[in-house]
Amino acid sequence: LMKVPFEFVAAGIKLPAGSYRVSGSMTSAIITIHAIDDGKTIMLLTLPDNTVRPYAALAAKFERVNGEAHLSGVTVSGTSMRIVKVKPAMESGGGGPAAVAAGN
Repeated sequence: LMKVPFEFVAAGIKLPAGSYRVSGSMTSAIITIHAIDDGKTIMLLTLPDNTVRPYAALAAKFERVNGEAHLSGVTVSGTSMRIVKVKPAMESGGGGPAAVAAGN
């Protein structure tokens, strides 16, 4: 279970602060994020990435874009993945990580 204490954007969808179940596998490029509070589920395309928090059981990396936190990577069961952007990167500002949320 991953607890995110702030509103964030994933795959262009704005999600509220709350608890999320994240699932995926080493053999799939798709991860699923399920909001515990409202039941909303989204699927994200990923690529391998060893900078998110390799070897962590569950972690997420966010980047600040135009004042909003965007999910940019996750680690699920020790496998780190970078989220593939699904729309053209026309945003400006921000840069660098905004926060990291970890689950238990």
